[in-house]
Amino acid sequence: MLLWRRDRLAQAVSLYKARVTQIWSSLDRQFLDDDDPRLSVEVKYDPLAIAQALTDVIRQETGWRRFFQEHALPYIEVCHEDFVSDPAAQGKRLLEALDIDPVGVALPAPRLERQGGADNDAMVREFRELLGQPAAQ
Repeated sequence: MLLWRRDRLAQAVSLYKARVTQIWSSLDRQFLDDDDPRLSVEVKYDPLAIAQALTDVIRQETGWRRFFQEHALPYIEVCHEDFVSDPAAQGKRLLEALDIDPVGVALPAPRLERQGGADNDAMVREFRELLGQPAAQ
């Protein structure tokens, strides 16, 4: 399976913030003490670090696509935004790709929560402005 995002800049901002805070998912928080310093890290807008994260995101996705193609490996693509908007439908697609009949299979609700919010959106917007790009639709 290849999981990818349409909005690679948003993915890059998330990656940048995870690198700074060392909190990689909402599930990580359940293992942290209330006074863990990672919970209070202020992530400042850093266009160079975001550009590096964007480069890494593009290289990683390109590398996985190349790997699957060069080795003639079958794979299914799942777009992050599609999964977030309809996890049940995407879960059904994955089961069908594995030749598993999804009828009667109870798929658990996703446990992850969106970590970023307005601050992620603001960094994405500011980076797009830096590039002279219009806001994403």
